Amino acid sequence: MLFLPKLSIVLILNQDFMKDKPAAVIISTSPTNDRLDVSLALHLGQHYSVAQWIYRQGEMDRATTTTEVLYNLENYLAPLPPVHLIGHSVNGMLAFLYAQKFPDRVLSLTLLAVGRNMAMNWMAQYYFNLHFLPICRDCLLQQMAINLFGKRPPSELCFYVNLLEQDLAFGFHPHSPLQIVFQKSEPTAVPLLVCGSEDDFVCDPDTLATWQPLLKANDRFYLFPQGRHFFHHFQVEAVSRVIQEFWQAGSYCLQAV
Repeated sequence: MLFLPKLSIVLILNQDFMKDKPAAVIISTSPTNDRLDVSLALHLGQHYSVAQWIYRQGEMDRATTTTEVLYNLENYLAPLPPVHLIGHSVNGMLAFLYAQKFPDRVLSLTLLAVGRNMAMNWMAQYYFNLHFLPICRDCLLQQMAINLFGKRPPSELCFYVNLLEQDLAFGFHPHSPLQIVFQKSEPTAVPLLVCGSEDDFVCDPDTLATWQPLLKANDRFYLFPQGRHFFHHFQVEAVSRVIQEFWQAGSYCLQAV
């Protein structure tokens, strides 16, 4: 089946190192991740060539399937040497599914706030609450923003609410008001780093810990004390350090600048 690409953008950080051939790729398929993944990409980009692969749904009234997104991701990654893949929430699910299909093209996987049900994200909780709770859409989005980012000044909270609205309109998500999708993880041959935050209400520590039985001898599991769901943005230095240590500890060779 042929899928026509929608909007796919690649941002290369540290262009002077391995020009146009990144060592690592961060998958971003929503406006929120576009904004908040940049800080991690820039921090890692101080030492390695890092690309942020941005994919945007072009039609508000048509949902993008997981197969479509993976098709476009494959078109980008296929000509490249093997890379380290990084994904937050449902982007981690995409990275995992790609690695399962093409393990020889992936040096390692870093999953941020991804549970064993890899499709579970804030939108799944949003649709569930919208269906079962007597609350208006605007009030629910504001409460979701508080849960995701903590209590913020009104102007900052408004900014995050706007990002969440853009996610619902233009971001990739497998869920809908009528269906919550389940995507169970499975063992993988690719080196794996699983990270989360203790105060994440979407992927809480108990949910994250369900990865433990699947971890191989050299895989890593790291729980940060704070940062909420987007801890990789708010604790970027700590997250970047853990990722780099994971890369450097692997049997693969990854040369820094």
